[in-house]
Amino acid sequence: MSGNASEEGLLMQLGNPSHFDPARFGVMFGLVVASILCWLLLAALPGVNPLWLVVLWLVLVCTLAAWMTRRLQARLERREAMRAAEMREIEARERARQMEEAKADGRFSGFGRGRGGE
Repeated sequence: MSGNASEEGLLMQLGNPSHFDPARFGVMFGLVVASILCWLLLAALPGVNPLWLVVLWLVLVCTLAAWMTRRLQARLERREAMRAAEMREIEARERARQMEEAKADGRFSGFGRGRGGE
């Protein structure tokens, strides 16, 4: 037990992305919600064949897990796209600042004029 806890702690410290994998949360969501729905169905209809209830539970788990995983994955992709766009903007501003600085120092004379502005 302590070895597994130590490993989990180490992986969290390393920022392992699998700890925040959308499928991990999607499956848990599907299991919990499908179980609650099937328990409610069993309470409402006590004469339901248990085999059909198990089949319904499996279908609900798969459907809900896939739905939640897709939602979380889409949200993660949007967040990463926004982060990438922000980084591109920061890099573009830094390049422009460096070019302006080089122009002010006389180290930059434009493109297509040969080496050293000749």
